[in-house]
Parts: sequence; structure tokens; C-alpha cells
Amino acid sequence: MSMKKVYYCVISIIFLFSISCGREPRINELSDLNGKVIGIPKDIVSTNRILSIFPEAEIKHFDSVNLAIIELKERNIDAVLGEFHVLRIFQEQNKNFRILDDVVATKSYGFAVARNNIFLKERIDRVIEFLQISGLFDDMLNRWINDPEHQQKIPEVVLNPINGVLRFGTSVVVDDFSYVQEDGSLVGFDIEIAYHVAQSLDMGIEVVNTQFGALIPMLQGNRVDMIGGFLTITEDRQRRVIFSEPYLEARIGVMVRR
Repeated sequence: MSMKKVYYCVISIIFLFSISCGREPRINELSDLNGKVIGIPKDIVSTNRILSIFPEAEIKHFDSVNLAIIELKERNIDAVLGEFHVLRIFQEQNKNFRILDDVVATKSYGFAVARNNIFLKERIDRVIEFLQISGLFDDMLNRWINDPEHQQKIPEVVLNPINGVLRFGTSVVVDDFSYVQEDGSLVGFDIEIAYHVAQSLDMGIEVVNTQFGALIPMLQGNRVDMIGGFLTITEDRQRRVIFSEPYLEARIGVMVRR
């Protein structure tokens, strides 16, 4: 082999080696996350739970999944935990992300009322049970979550406000569950359930939009009667409010870069 060919072979090897060294290892399964930096949005899952699965991982906490996703994009963290439903929304917006198939944990969602309002808690449970038995609940799931593009507004729910107004607090930040339409109307899966609760009480409804972190303080301060909007049932929250029976369970997954 001539010296010229040897030279080009050496250069090619160095070039390929430099590329492989600059490329981060691909994360294909949960075990690949050990030793990585994992972003956990607030109230997604406990740190102890994550460390029991990934004992060698570094955990970083974020106030919202949006902030964690930004850090993932900037390569400051290696992965983000979140509900599959929410992660898919971000994946649709950025094709450089992908979601692992593995399920890390499951979470339950419900509506909350003040601790002294057992009556309203039981009424919410009865309404959800009725919706499930009647088939309306599955119809709502199909319209809002399984095929949300076909849902433009909440179907007419006839209200007879002879007993006043039910104040429903929510934070319109999660598509399909509680969000703002282009015309400014507040709609979503949880908001439609609140309409049915108001109907069962012969009340009108006022949807009060606020910051997510203000929902429980507003409930405790009697500024709203019930709260919801993809609200996770946690031990900490159960010490401050009363939750309805869980109406939905969600799987917690992991989003990484491609």
C-alpha cells in the first residue's frame, strides 16, 4: 500500500472516530437512563420512586413540563418524565424528541373540593358514575382525547340555575382537558364534566381560570367550589383537600432526544 493510501486511511479513521465520539449514546430503554440527568416536572412522581428505578441517575426538578422540555432541547438534561398524553403533544411539535415505550409509573386524576364539602364530593362521584354507566364518559373520551380534532366545543348541557352558580376552578394549560379555544372559550374534558355536575345540582356554572399553583389556595379560600383540569391525586394534596374518586388513570413515560 502506498504512503498516500495509508495517509487517507488514517485520516478517514480519525474522522469517523471524531464523529462517533461527538455523538451522544442513544437511549433506547429505561436501563439506559442510569447515570443520566432526568428532569421531573412538579407532582409527576416522587424522587424516591425515580431513584428506586434509576439509582445512579441525577434528578432535576422543574415547575412545569414546559420548562423541562426546554432544558431537554438545550441538552442540559437527558430525559423528561411526564404523562404519555402530554409528552405526545410536545413530540408532535418537535420531531427531534421521541418517547420510550416503557411505563415508569401510573397516576390517578380527580376533582377536588374543600375538606368540609363532603356533599359536593359525593355528587361529583355520582355524576362520574352516571356518565360511565350511560356511555357518555366513553363518548367524551373519544371526542376530547382519542380524536380531539373533531371536538370544537362542549355539547349543549342544559342548565337550570335555580340554586345559584357552581364555581369551577381550573388552569387552562393542558390540551383536551382544560384549554382555551381560538374564540376565547374555555373548553375541555374536565370542564364538560363540571357542566354535568352543575346540571345535577340545578346550578349555573362559572369557569374560573387561574395559575395551576393557585387552584388549591382558591379552593381553601372559598373563591371556587371545585377544581380540576388533569389534577393529580397525591398524598400531599389529600391532606389539604378532598378528592373525588379517580376518573382517569394515566401512564408516566420518558421523553428523550432522537
